[in-house]
Amino acid sequence: MTAAEAILCRQSVVRFDPDRPVSDAILVRMLRLAGRAHSPHHLQPWRFLVIRDQGNRDRLRRAAFHHPRLGEAPVAILVLGYHHPDRSHWQVIRDQLSSAVPLSAEDLGRINAEVRRDLAAETDRGIWACRHANAAATTLMIAATDLGLASAQIDRFNGSLIRDIFSIPLDHSLCAVMAIGYAVGEPSTVPCLPLAELCFLEHFGQPWTLGEGDDRA
Repeated sequence: MTAAEAILCRQSVVRFDPDRPVSDAILVRMLRLAGRAHSPHHLQPWRFLVIRDQGNRDRLRRAAFHHPRLGEAPVAILVLGYHHPDRSHWQVIRDQLSSAVPLSAEDLGRINAEVRRDLAAETDRGIWACRHANAAATTLMIAATDLGLASAQIDRFNGSLIRDIFSIPLDHSLCAVMAIGYAVGEPSTVPCLPLAELCFLEHFGQPWTLGEGDDRA
């Protein structure tokens, strides 16, 4: 399946098959793909809290107002935005970058300065972390589709209660709650607004004139 096919096929399912587990190999593959999402300076400010135990999924479901998808799906994933990857992981990331691309001392100094400058400009690290963690959450849903899985993002939940139940530290924001598993039946096609309703050209309010294109393109 190409990336375009995975995007076109991705649907939020109505029901999951509770008797069909997700294998370790597929789960690991999905998370590795999700971790390839873009992030500034490769800081990867997201963490995935994977919940498979029935008791823990029941506790999560209660904290999400008894959402039925969390009762059916064999896997739930909390997507967290980590506020300070530059403090804990920048050295490791920098070493990996140096191994992949030869960097001079001058290059490393410039990159270090850019990271310090860009992160110092962020007045709310929680918003910054969630902004990029949500990109990872979207990549996770596309990866799930590519692997034959289905996903559903849970919109209503008690974030404070989830934080307490799973001991999520304060330097991690809860950005998304995902249900992952195998769909029951064929998901219906989700309607998509035309580009003329979604896009402007050159200036806000200026009509879109480039047409609708073709999803197969």
